[in-house]
Amino acid sequence: MQTTLNASTSAAVSSPAASRTQVRILAAAEELLRSGGAQALNMRALADAAGVSIATPYNVFGSKEAVLLAVMNNDLQAHQSAFARASRGDLTDLFAACRITIEHLTADPDYFRALLSALHHTGNQDLRLLFAGPRYLLWKGLLNRARTAGELREDLNADALAITVCQQLSAPVMEWVQGGLSATELAARARYGLAMVLLGAATEPARRIVEQELQAAQDTLQNIWQALLRKRLQQGPLSDDEAALAADLLPAIESSETTPMSAES
Repeated sequence: MQTTLNASTSAAVSSPAASRTQVRILAAAEELLRSGGAQALNMRALADAAGVSIATPYNVFGSKEAVLLAVMNNDLQAHQSAFARASRGDLTDLFAACRITIEHLTADPDYFRALLSALHHTGNQDLRLLFAGPRYLLWKGLLNRARTAGELREDLNADALAITVCQQLSAPVMEWVQGGLSATELAARARYGLAMVLLGAATEPARRIVEQELQAAQDTLQNIWQALLRKRLQQGPLSDDEAALAADLLPAIESSETTPMSAES
């Protein structure tokens, strides 16, 4: 049965002792996620890790979903603080926020992979909304400030633009959660995706900023993919499918490998 949650679902703290117990349980939840992954977090394991009775996590939070929400709210506060420190009120804030978000995730990869995996696999739509909603509002606020600064088009709907930005960023993050991307490629993919969205949203005077970000991200991605392809080529010839996928990268690699020989001759 789905548990109903709201923004205040992390049981009320009525005394200093209760507050200490809550902090202890949340610290235990974070460590379980970090050390054992999403599957390690259950109420019995949480009670054991926190050194409390099995009933205590239920009494303090009510459910595993509410524990996850409280953990995510702690993370949101840290995220908001980082955004606030970087805020300048213009388009560059969006790229700074993208960088801060990825650095925040990749600084503690085991923990955030487990947390986002637990969120992704939960059947509780309320929990997903309470995770996504405040983060969406952070991005919408940044977009609105950039628009007030005259760097984003006035005719674009703020909600549609914020949703598109969030969706564009969430795709590479989830691929990283599943182990498909390195931290470096995640950062470049997120930056490139954000730049592509903003390229169509920026006013003419601001397009130069977006184009520079786009080019830098593209260069980084090309370097990453060429390095991966070189590593693959060391293992032997490519299959037909691999060769088709790498068709645009192979000429650059072949050129870089033959140029030094030509110079020596």
